[in-house]
Amino acid sequence: KALLVLVEKQNKPRKAIVLVDLCNTNVDLFGSKGTQLRRDVQEFWNNVRRRFIRSYARLLDNWRVPHSASTKSLLQHEGRCPLSTCSLDESDEFEEDQYSTSQAGDCLATVMSDKLSLDEPKPSPSVHPTTLFISPIASYKPSALLPQMNNNNSMWQTSDTPTPSVAFSSDSSSTQSNAWSRKGTRQNPFVIRVDLDFCEQNYPFDIIGVPRIEHGGWAWEGLDIRMAIGVGDADCWEAWVDDTVPELQDHAIMIRGRSRSLDYDAIESYHRDEKESDTAAVHKKQKEAIQRDPSRQALYWRIITPNNIPLDNVILSGDSTQIVKKEKGVKRMAGEDKDVAVLSYFVNWVIAKRKTGHQISTHAKTLLKDAFA
Repeated sequence: KALLVLVEKQNKPRKAIVLVDLCNTNVDLFGSKGTQLRRDVQEFWNNVRRRFIRSYARLLDNWRVPHSASTKSLLQHEGRCPLSTCSLDESDEFEEDQYSTSQAGDCLATVMSDKLSLDEPKPSPSVHPTTLFISPIASYKPSALLPQMNNNNSMWQTSDTPTPSVAFSSDSSSTQSNAWSRKGTRQNPFVIRVDLDFCEQNYPFDIIGVPRIEHGGWAWEGLDIRMAIGVGDADCWEAWVDDTVPELQDHAIMIRGRSRSLDYDAIESYHRDEKESDTAAVHKKQKEAIQRDPSRQALYWRIITPNNIPLDNVILSGDSTQIVKKEKGVKRMAGEDKDVAVLSYFVNWVIAKRKTGHQISTHAKTLLKDAFA
């Protein structure tokens, strides 16, 4: 907390902060150069610098650190910008998450606990301060949450684990209560426990384990997640590392996408037959109801990887939170004579497995005669 307070007092963007100067002028708090405490501070700061502005703001809120003018300005101009061109669940987009403190930050707080006297304790990890939502997973051990390895110890094999029951507190707001009770909302996302032996069990996503992903002169193991979507829907899909449940640290991904493809809105084209006017009227009413309610325009999925597959998004995406999205169109021929062209569209995300990389040679072989040219 002391580091965050000093950083905010600087009233500068995080990239402009010189950590060594802060540490050297506060040796009693951050330790001398080369000490374990100083290394913990550096690891914590590296994590803080990689965060998006909204994630950083949530971290400040969790530690009860006031926002500087610089942070408020960045939050206004960057953090509140829409993430896509479509109007998805805007009320969920800016939801404050309780669990944004990194593992390095927790370690640092433990090390510094004897040196710092915090004015107020950190909120309990099982209760959200604003919604009083009891985490459905907070009372479970990680070994009970994550898919386990089978007896043959194959790194990609998983077994079934029961889904823990969800407990919610009462809420006077009907809208909030509806968000908790409906499946697929940000508060109550669909949960997919990754099964790499039977990929169809990961429906609606296709999730596979990739034993070799070449990137930056290194080879990594990782996961490839893809989804067939409607043409034109890609801007409404995104994925990020989910750090809202401490028990799932490095094992959870949140994916948000359109609840229904744009194809469902082409009602006039779909109901070309005049005999379907009654059905068309119901479909039109559904379309209008969803358009009026932003909370129905998006669906959320929490992807949970097995115990033996911890994830590191920085390796391939260069960011600790947002996962790089790729898009690809597919054309195939259908019909008895294979004369009908069918177009499909995919989005996919790739994330590396932590601590699995090994360096590979990416340099072309130099001929002996060329070495002396």
